[in-house]
Formats: sequence, C-alpha cells, structure tokens
Amino acid sequence: MKNREIENKNIVLKAIIIILILIIIGMVVYIAYDKGIIFKKSLDVEEKKEKVEEEDKKEADNLKPLVFDSNKCINNNEMNYEITNSEFDVNVTLNSDKKSVIFSGDWGLFGDNEVSFEYNINNFQNEISDVLIGIFGWDGYSASIIYLMEDGTVEYTPIRKAKEENNFKSYGKINEVEDIVSIKRIIGKQKNSPVGGGYSVAAQKKDGTFYDLANLIES
Repeated sequence: MKNREIENKNIVLKAIIIILILIIIGMVVYIAYDKGIIFKKSLDVEEKKEKVEEEDKKEADNLKPLVFDSNKCINNNEMNYEITNSEFDVNVTLNSDKKSVIFSGDWGLFGDNEVSFEYNINNFQNEISDVLIGIFGWDGYSASIIYLMEDGTVEYTPIRKAKEENNFKSYGKINEVEDIVSIKRIIGKQKNSPVGGGYSVAAQKKDGTFYDLANLIES
C-alpha cells in the first residue's frame, strides 16, 4: 500500500515535471518567435528610415542651385562664359499640358518687317520642363527655341528655318546632349582674343558641366 502511494506520488511528480518542461519549451518558442517578429519589424523600420533619408538627400541635392563654372564646358574650351539675362522682343510660353508652347512676337528682331505672329508648337513626345529663346552669335538671325525635356534631352526649333519652311515644330533632339537639368542663356568671349564669341545657350548637367549649344545645332 505504501509502495503504491509512493509510486502514485512519483507519477504525479513526473507529470508535473513534464508539464513544467512543456510550459518552459512553449515559453521559449513564443519568446523566440516574438523576438523574431520584433527583430523583423526593427529591420523594416530601419530600412524605411534609410529609404526616407536617401529620398530626402536626393531632394535636397535637387534643390541646390547649380553653380555656373565657365571652365566646365564640355565641347569648347576656347571661350570664357558668363550668364546673361538679356530679354528679346519675342516670347515663348509653355502651355499647361507641358507638351506644347506658344511662340509669339514680331519679326523685327530678325531683321524683317515688324509683323506680329503667333505659333502653337505641339509635336512633342515627352513633356517639356523648360523653354527659352536662344540667340547664337550677336544678332537674332541664328536664333532657336530651346526645349529642355523631362527626360534630360534637349530639342530645338531653328526660327529662321521654320519661318522659311512655314513649319513651326520641334526639329528633334540635339545629338549627344543628354542628362541635362538646366538651360541658360550665356555670352561667350574668345580667350586671349578681342574678337569672336557671341550669345549661346548652356545645357547644364547635374555635376555642373555644360554644353555650349552654338556648335551643336543647325540654325
């Protein structure tokens, strides 16, 4: 009888030990699983934070004003350049659809009779981010409309040629000019020479280097 009681107690004790072991194992598994979730969440938070910081850095870089350095011309090292804010008696306006412009004014700037005109230019495949009138040389004879496209390419309309052909349109992309973020009117003056140079347009990249478009377009 006594032995049976001892056996019963041992069985109960073993059962309790087994139950405690199972509880401990369950707690360990739960804690490990919970920590795994917490660790994963922590990684996700860290990745999101890094992504936000990277996007903020890119945005900050984009907001930095580009410094114009005359020595960073890619295709002409014989000139000294400076930015010019010269105004002309013709206008080009980007429409709200960003795929067309209005070119208007009078032909007096180009040496013709002062006859008013207005053209809608709309044969663009991509959106336009900026547009200006570029004078090449010292007068308006070689002027072109210059378009900075959203994809970083540059298109143009040679005004004299378009007028002669009575076909105001984009004449397409300027070859090899890409990754452009800004277009500016500039004046170039020949280094070590009192002659040469004239107005042009700088097509500037993000790193500050730029193309002098005077030698790259057919006007």
